[in-house]
Amino acid sequence: MTTFAFAPAARETAKAWIAHQGPGKTKTALRIAEGLGKGDLLARVGTRPRRP
Repeated sequence: MTTFAFAPAARETAKAWIAHQGPGKTKTALRIAEGLGKGDLLARVGTRPRRP
């Protein structure tokens, strides 16, 4: 049987790797960024050309 040792959580400087698939990717990404930013400024840069 495996034994686990519990320790207090520690905040690290690790970066999040998040993948999105399907509809609603932009909205979801903005909501995640808003939560991670904790009230800081947020910018969205569009790299795809607009469709007619």
